[in-house]
Amino acid sequence: WIRARKAVLRSREIMERRMTRSIKHSWIYNVLNHRSRSPQAKSFKRLMTWVITLDVLFFALSTVPAFQTHPMLASFFTLSEAVACWIFLLEYLLRVWTCTEKPIYTHPVYGR
Repeated sequence: WIRARKAVLRSREIMERRMTRSIKHSWIYNVLNHRSRSPQAKSFKRLMTWVITLDVLFFALSTVPAFQTHPMLASFFTLSEAVACWIFLLEYLLRVWTCTEKPIYTHPVYGR
């Protein structure tokens, strides 16, 4: 039974590779795809790395008592957290929107 299951999974992977080679994906899908090596995808990965790094840094700084009492810094940290949340939300929505371009997720409702 296990051998049969592995054979089915292997054949699915092969079929998926063949299908993905012949399919043209949207620009957004190519940018968000973790395997993409396009300049836009590399720039997007760098951008997301910077957003995550700055978000963690600003969160750590916002826990310092001296910075919490300063009203301008407190509002800056709140704003930076909101901007980071919106960026992550936009990325997530774009990933959900483009996930149906992959052949195994082609159904518009069940694929998502």
